[in-house]
Amino acid sequence: SVLKYDLLTGDILWEANLPQTRGLAYLSVSDNELYAQTTATTDKFFVLSTDTGEIIRQIIGTAIFASTDKVNFQRSTVSNELNMIETDTQRTIWTAKLSYSFLLLPIITDNEILIRTDIGGIYCLDRETGVVRWSTENIAISNLAIGENLVYFLTRDGKLQGVDLQSGKPEQFVQFDTDRFPLNGEVHIGGYNVAYDPTMKVVFVQL
Repeated sequence: SVLKYDLLTGDILWEANLPQTRGLAYLSVSDNELYAQTTATTDKFFVLSTDTGEIIRQIIGTAIFASTDKVNFQRSTVSNELNMIETDTQRTIWTAKLSYSFLLLPIITDNEILIRTDIGGIYCLDRETGVVRWSTENIAISNLAIGENLVYFLTRDGKLQGVDLQSGKPEQFVQFDTDRFPLNGEVHIGGYNVAYDPTMKVVFVQL
Protein backbone atom coordinates (compact mmCIF):
# COMPACT_ATOMS: atom_id res chain seq x y z
CA SER A 1 0.00 0.00 0.00
CA VAL A 2 0.94 3.69 -0.39
CA LEU A 3 0.33 6.21 2.39
CA LYS A 4 0.27 10.01 2.32
CA TYR A 5 1.22 11.84 5.54
CA ASP A 6 0.81 15.41 6.69
CA LEU A 7 4.37 16.69 7.22
CA LEU A 8 3.41 19.00 10.07
CA THR A 9 1.20 16.66 12.12
CA GLY A 10 2.21 13.17 10.98
CA ASP A 11 -1.46 12.34 10.34
CA ILE A 12 -2.28 9.85 7.59
CA LEU A 13 -4.23 11.69 4.87
CA TRP A 14 -4.98 8.64 2.74
CA GLU A 15 -3.94 5.05 2.13
CA ALA A 16 -4.11 3.32 -1.24
CA ASN A 17 -3.89 -0.43 -1.68
CA LEU A 18 -2.35 -1.54 -4.96
CA PRO A 19 -3.94 -4.81 -6.09
CA GLN A 20 -1.97 -7.96 -6.91
CA THR A 21 1.48 -6.59 -6.10
CA ARG A 22 4.28 -7.82 -3.85
CA GLY A 23 5.77 -4.43 -3.04
CA LEU A 24 6.87 -1.04 -4.29
CA ALA A 25 10.04 -0.53 -6.30
CA TYR A 26 9.95 3.24 -6.92
CA LEU A 27 7.71 6.26 -6.33
CA SER A 28 7.69 9.61 -8.13
CA VAL A 29 5.37 12.64 -8.27
CA SER A 30 4.70 14.60 -11.47
CA ASP A 31 1.80 16.81 -12.61
CA ASN A 32 -0.01 16.27 -9.27
CA GLU A 33 -0.01 12.54 -9.96
CA LEU A 34 1.87 9.81 -8.09
CA TYR A 35 3.68 7.19 -10.16
CA ALA A 36 4.22 3.82 -8.49
CA GLN A 37 6.38 1.09 -10.02
CA THR A 38 5.59 -2.19 -8.28
CA THR A 39 6.94 -5.71 -8.13
CA ALA A 40 4.68 -8.69 -8.73
CA THR A 41 4.47 -11.83 -10.81
CA THR A 42 3.81 -9.36 -13.62
CA ASP A 43 5.23 -5.92 -12.81
CA LYS A 44 2.70 -3.10 -12.86
CA PHE A 45 2.82 0.68 -13.15
CA PHE A 46 0.16 2.69 -11.29
CA VAL A 47 -0.85 6.35 -11.59
CA LEU A 48 -2.60 7.73 -8.49
CA SER A 49 -4.14 11.08 -7.58
CA THR A 50 -1.94 12.88 -5.04
CA ASP A 51 -5.08 14.49 -3.55
CA THR A 52 -7.14 11.37 -2.89
CA GLY A 53 -4.96 8.31 -3.54
CA GLU A 54 -7.43 7.10 -6.17
CA ILE A 55 -5.92 4.84 -8.85
CA ILE A 56 -6.27 6.72 -12.15
CA ARG A 57 -4.49 4.31 -14.49
CA GLN A 58 -2.87 0.88 -14.28
CA ILE A 59 -0.40 -0.44 -16.86
CA ILE A 60 1.24 -3.86 -17.11
CA GLY A 61 5.03 -3.89 -17.50
CA THR A 62 8.14 -2.10 -16.24
CA ALA A 63 9.00 -0.15 -19.40
CA ILE A 64 6.52 2.66 -18.68
CA PHE A 65 7.92 5.34 -16.33
CA ALA A 66 5.24 8.04 -16.75
CA SER A 67 1.76 8.18 -18.21
CA THR A 68 -0.90 10.75 -19.08
CA ASP A 69 -4.31 10.30 -20.69
CA LYS A 70 -2.70 11.00 -24.09
CA VAL A 71 0.89 9.69 -24.00
CA ASN A 72 3.11 7.15 -22.27
CA PHE A 73 6.80 7.69 -21.57
CA GLN A 74 8.64 4.42 -22.08
CA ARG A 75 12.23 3.23 -21.67
CA SER A 76 13.76 0.51 -23.78
CA THR A 77 14.53 -2.76 -22.02
CA VAL A 78 17.52 -3.48 -24.29
CA SER A 79 19.08 -0.04 -24.83
CA ASN A 80 19.29 3.38 -23.16
CA GLU A 81 16.52 4.89 -25.30
CA LEU A 82 13.45 6.75 -24.10
CA ASN A 83 10.27 7.07 -26.14
CA MET A 84 7.15 9.21 -25.93
CA ILE A 85 4.31 7.12 -27.35
CA GLU A 86 0.77 8.17 -28.23
CA THR A 87 -1.59 5.98 -26.20
CA ASP A 88 -4.38 5.72 -28.80
CA THR A 89 -2.26 4.88 -31.84
CA GLN A 90 0.97 3.61 -30.19
CA ARG A 91 2.82 6.00 -32.52
CA THR A 92 6.30 6.98 -31.33
CA ILE A 93 6.39 10.79 -31.10
CA TRP A 94 10.08 11.04 -30.21
CA THR A 95 13.04 8.93 -29.15
CA ALA A 96 15.91 10.13 -26.96
CA LYS A 97 19.22 8.33 -26.49
CA LEU A 98 21.07 8.43 -23.16
CA SER A 99 24.60 7.31 -22.39
CA TYR A 100 23.51 5.14 -19.45
CA SER A 101 20.45 3.31 -18.15
CA PHE A 102 18.30 4.42 -15.21
CA LEU A 103 16.10 2.71 -12.61
CA LEU A 104 14.93 5.68 -10.54
CA LEU A 105 11.68 7.09 -11.93
CA PRO A 106 12.27 10.42 -13.72
CA ILE A 107 10.59 13.67 -12.69
CA ILE A 108 8.12 15.00 -15.27
CA THR A 109 7.26 18.72 -15.24
CA ASP A 110 5.15 20.77 -17.65
CA ASN A 111 8.18 21.29 -19.89
CA GLU A 112 10.99 18.99 -18.73
CA ILE A 113 11.92 15.38 -18.01
CA LEU A 114 14.65 14.99 -15.38
CA ILE A 115 16.56 11.71 -15.21
CA ARG A 116 19.26 10.45 -12.85
CA THR A 117 21.19 7.61 -14.42
CA ASP A 118 22.38 4.53 -12.57
CA ILE A 119 25.93 5.93 -12.34
CA GLY A 120 24.88 9.39 -11.14
CA GLY A 121 24.61 11.54 -14.26
CA ILE A 122 21.65 13.90 -14.69
CA TYR A 123 19.81 14.63 -17.93
CA CYS A 124 17.23 17.34 -18.53
CA LEU A 125 15.12 16.64 -21.64
CA ASP A 126 12.58 18.84 -23.37
CA ARG A 127 9.24 17.14 -22.70
CA GLU A 128 7.75 17.90 -26.12
CA THR A 129 10.74 17.01 -28.30
CA GLY A 130 13.01 14.72 -26.26
CA VAL A 131 15.99 16.98 -26.97
CA VAL A 132 18.61 17.05 -24.19
CA ARG A 133 18.75 20.60 -22.79
CA TRP A 134 21.60 19.95 -20.38
CA SER A 135 23.38 17.16 -18.55
CA THR A 136 25.91 16.74 -15.74
CA GLU A 137 28.86 14.51 -14.99
CA ASN A 138 28.30 11.43 -12.82
CA ILE A 139 28.08 13.33 -9.53
CA ALA A 140 24.63 12.56 -8.06
CA ILE A 141 24.18 9.87 -5.41
CA SER A 142 20.55 10.60 -4.49
CA ASN A 143 17.21 11.02 -6.19
CA LEU A 144 16.23 14.43 -7.64
CA ALA A 145 13.82 16.99 -6.19
CA ILE A 146 12.52 20.24 -7.71
CA GLY A 147 11.77 23.44 -5.80
CA GLU A 148 11.73 27.15 -6.68
CA ASN A 149 13.05 26.44 -10.21
CA LEU A 150 16.04 24.52 -8.81
CA VAL A 151 16.90 20.83 -9.04
CA TYR A 152 18.29 19.45 -5.77
CA PHE A 153 20.44 16.34 -5.26
CA LEU A 154 23.30 15.02 -3.12
CA THR A 155 26.77 14.73 -4.66
CA ARG A 156 29.75 12.43 -4.21
CA ASP A 157 31.77 15.21 -2.54
CA GLY A 158 29.23 15.73 0.24
CA LYS A 159 27.10 18.61 -1.06
CA LEU A 160 23.38 19.25 -1.25
CA GLN A 161 23.53 20.85 -4.69
CA GLY A 162 20.90 23.05 -6.31
CA VAL A 163 21.16 23.68 -10.06
CA ASP A 164 19.01 25.88 -12.28
CA LEU A 165 16.18 23.89 -13.88
CA GLN A 166 16.49 25.68 -17.21
CA SER A 167 20.26 25.70 -17.66
CA GLY A 168 21.76 23.17 -15.22
CA LYS A 169 24.01 25.91 -13.81
CA PRO A 170 24.94 25.42 -10.10
CA GLU A 171 23.19 28.02 -7.92
CA GLN A 172 23.25 26.80 -4.31
CA PHE A 173 24.98 24.20 -2.17
CA VAL A 174 25.29 23.06 1.44
CA GLN A 175 28.43 21.15 2.45
CA PHE A 176 28.02 18.09 4.69
CA ASP A 177 30.59 15.90 6.43
CA THR A 178 32.25 14.02 3.56
CA ASP A 179 32.82 10.92 5.72
CA ARG A 180 29.15 10.09 5.08
CA PHE A 181 29.56 9.97 1.31
CA PRO A 182 31.15 7.45 -1.11
CA LEU A 183 33.63 9.81 -2.76
CA ASN A 184 35.12 7.08 -4.92
CA GLY A 185 32.65 4.29 -4.30
CA GLU A 186 29.57 3.00 -6.01
CA VAL A 187 26.35 4.98 -6.31
CA HIS A 188 23.69 3.03 -4.45
CA ILE A 189 20.14 3.65 -5.60
CA GLY A 190 17.98 4.56 -2.62
CA GLY A 191 20.93 5.09 -0.28
CA TYR A 192 20.45 8.86 -0.05
CA ASN A 193 17.26 10.84 -0.54
CA VAL A 194 16.14 14.47 -0.90
CA ALA A 195 12.66 16.01 -0.95
CA TYR A 196 11.31 19.55 -1.32
CA ASP A 197 8.27 20.89 0.53
CA PRO A 198 6.74 23.81 -1.42
CA THR A 199 4.60 24.93 1.53
CA MET A 200 7.47 25.45 3.97
CA LYS A 201 10.04 25.96 1.16
CA VAL A 202 12.56 23.62 2.77
CA VAL A 203 14.64 20.71 1.50
CA PHE A 204 14.66 17.45 3.44
CA VAL A 205 17.82 15.32 3.29
CA GLN A 206 18.28 11.68 4.32
CA LEU A 207 21.94 10.80 4.90
